[in-house]
Amino acid sequence: MKNFLKYVGVFSASLILLIIGVEYMLRQVPNALAFKKELIEKHTQDTKNLIIGSSVVNCGINPAYLADSTYNLAISGEWFRFNQILLEKYIQQMPQLKNVFWGICFHSLWSDDNENTDISSIVNHQIYMGISRNHNKLHNIELLSLGSLCMRKWSKYYIQRRPTMRCDSLGVDHSYDSKFKDNNWLEDIPDLVADQHKPMLADTNGDLYHENISRMHQIAQVCKSKGITLYLVDGFTPEQRFFLAYATLWAGNIRDEQIRVYTKSDPHSLGKWRVNGALPHIQAWYDAFHITPSDPLYVAPENRVNVW
Repeated sequence: MKNFLKYVGVFSASLILLIIGVEYMLRQVPNALAFKKELIEKHTQDTKNLIIGSSVVNCGINPAYLADSTYNLAISGEWFRFNQILLEKYIQQMPQLKNVFWGICFHSLWSDDNENTDISSIVNHQIYMGISRNHNKLHNIELLSLGSLCMRKWSKYYIQRRPTMRCDSLGVDHSYDSKFKDNNWLEDIPDLVADQHKPMLADTNGDLYHENISRMHQIAQVCKSKGITLYLVDGFTPEQRFFLAYATLWAGNIRDEQIRVYTKSDPHSLGKWRVNGALPHIQAWYDAFHITPSDPLYVAPENRVNVW
């Protein structure tokens, strides 16, 4: 019995030491969150322009083209909850801050960080940025919280010797620069965005939407109280903005009874069909939004109307 307990003790001690060793090695792997935390804390006194949000601005706005003392604190995939916490955490320490650029993805309005959908974000923010969402002590141990995810990270850095972060000195993430991507990476975009509408459909009561809108108002109030100008960047391309503007022009809220009246008395098409009926016949619309055959409004090329 004593030998058994001895072996159990030796095994347990070895396992604990292994976990500690791997956890220590994981903390040494470069990552964007730790880098940006160090960057912003180093420049709190001189920052004049701050960029927050998700990949819309993380990879899309280069502070080098703006005025001096501009830093990019955005993190790809970061939802409104952490945007708000980060800004409120550092805004009090930035006496020179004049402008905040906030990058917003439309699907973020119906999303939130939670363990069911984004445990990685919760754990990484707690460990590397000191932001705790639910004060779960287990989230302080990356290996136990993320398992295979962090082992892939460990393997990528220590075995494959591949970069785990491509942020420059101003905080811009260059991971999506074309020189770091395969020649056919654009073909993968439809698969990457295919499920981004699902959170919107799942939020049937609009709870997440209203909660995130509330966060937007709170951030706006904080900036206003400090005399800071807040700019919202939605991440749409010029082509997408064109079609969205066209669709907004015909947007409306109409009862079924009125639809029947117009159908019998007005020769003009209803606004809905001027958008949903017309745009699927325009190739530029497909190119702008990467529409694929699996999307609801897709019309096969041979069935589209070509006037010119």
